[in-house]
Amino acid sequence: MSAFLYAKYFKKEYFPLFFFTISLLFINSCTPRNIGYGVVLWAEKESTINTGELIEISKKTDTHQIYHVLTEEESVTVQIPIWRVKFFDELPDAEEFSEAYKPYIDMFGYTDRENGLPVRKEANKDSEMIYKLQPGQIVKVISRSEQKVKIARYKAYWYCILTHDGYLGYSYGKFFNTISDIKDPLGESN
Repeated sequence: MSAFLYAKYFKKEYFPLFFFTISLLFINSCTPRNIGYGVVLWAEKESTINTGELIEISKKTDTHQIYHVLTEEESVTVQIPIWRVKFFDELPDAEEFSEAYKPYIDMFGYTDRENGLPVRKEANKDSEMIYKLQPGQIVKVISRSEQKVKIARYKAYWYCILTHDGYLGYSYGKFFNTISDIKDPLGESN
């Protein structure tokens, strides 16, 4: 079969299928996709997204450390700093965390210990100290250990906390005070 007849046959028989496939690929590449899901740990002041809200994340910008979230109500993209969100690849995992987080949505904490309070990488007294909580500094409580842990003569819970500058770690509860009767002592979340 000559090249001319092959080209004529291709146009006649396969062009609609070829055109449909290319069109489908183009449309699919232009459609925004979610890269995952998240639960907002500490919403920004004046944000349309609330603390504890389950969100679909459409994009991550590494240079600015921001997630892009398309809100359903306003059909606009909202940017939220990565440290304010717990990310999940799968929706069921995000839903499970969201349920576990509900008791802590309005819980904050601070220390009044004069020399501050260590924030550790793990809930363990021997774990690396990643931050030092200053007296009176307000932090967001993310969770609490199920059982009290004995350290020296003290017995208290470990609290997973988030600082206002993005450090996530654990503080021992003996010198850590929680506040849960107010919405947000810093006026950060909605």
